[in-house]
Amino acid sequence: MPRVKGVKELNTYIEWISKLTTDVEREFQNDLRQEKAVIRRSQICRGGPNVSAEMCEIAHNDFVYRMTQLPQSSEYLQTTGILRESIQQLENIRTLLVSNKQQKKTAIRRIRSIIKGMRSGIDEEDQDQDQDQDQELETEMTETEKELCSLIEMTKEHHRTISKRIIEYQVVPIMRALRTRHILAFKTAAENTISEIIQHAEKCRAFLLRCRWLALVEFCASSWWFETQKDPMDSSYYQVTAVIVGEEEENEFKRFNPKKQYPTFLDQLMNTDIRIVVTGDDSRIRVAQYDLTRELSETILTEDAINAFENEQNDLVIHEYYDDEHTQTMISEMSE
Repeated sequence: MPRVKGVKELNTYIEWISKLTTDVEREFQNDLRQEKAVIRRSQICRGGPNVSAEMCEIAHNDFVYRMTQLPQSSEYLQTTGILRESIQQLENIRTLLVSNKQQKKTAIRRIRSIIKGMRSGIDEEDQDQDQDQDQELETEMTETEKELCSLIEMTKEHHRTISKRIIEYQVVPIMRALRTRHILAFKTAAENTISEIIQHAEKCRAFLLRCRWLALVEFCASSWWFETQKDPMDSSYYQVTAVIVGEEEENEFKRFNPKKQYPTFLDQLMNTDIRIVVTGDDSRIRVAQYDLTRELSETILTEDAINAFENEQNDLVIHEYYDDEHTQTMISEMSE
């Protein structure tokens, strides 16, 4: 811990600790923008999986907001507040020390002016106020003048003692707390927060991969069922969906659950048990259901069906791109 003797050293320390805090905050903001911490979702051509993906993106943005913007749930903001408050306390003390030093100078200048005025009769406000006047005043002094000179020394000692005690009993404890607790807690909180956000984003990406895989299975299964299983004479409404076995009873949109561990690779997803469900007007009543066995996968996940799915996905991406371009153009025209 640097040794602080007065205002100059304290000011240097405040500048150093403030720069350290700013550097960590800047690094934290940069880390928040890195690809590992951000979720970029593309539209999916099947309604259910697309809604699930959208809800997942919203869940991640909400998580980041809580971790970085809400003091009641953000350890990073809490430690930042403590650190900033400590720095502000040091700044307030520095201002107090400057004021104490200025008061000392003003008092000594006033006493010297009084002595000069007593000796020469010159108005005290016109006196030279050099710092080495004390030696000139020591010769042939009256008792009153000697007492005033002693008062100068007493004033110097008094303000020196005040500054020493302020540093010893106020500055040093704050600096010690900063060194032993607050700085470490602040840096640790920043690192932990970024780590948690990245881990959350990784789970989100795994969930989005699952949404796309389910959408592919659902798209291909839908084409297969309507072409080969549905009675051509039946004009009723039907919907084909794909669900993970064991999750049929979960909420309607199969929301992202950060406590679950989702497969992160496609080959793992391909080994996941999937059930194809056909429903009518009443989505609660199943018209038919099929477990996606290896044989059924070979039947419905044909090259033509997969290419059709990819083409529809590409059309969505292109449509989304032009929508964004059109929106940006409109905004530019309105701003002009």
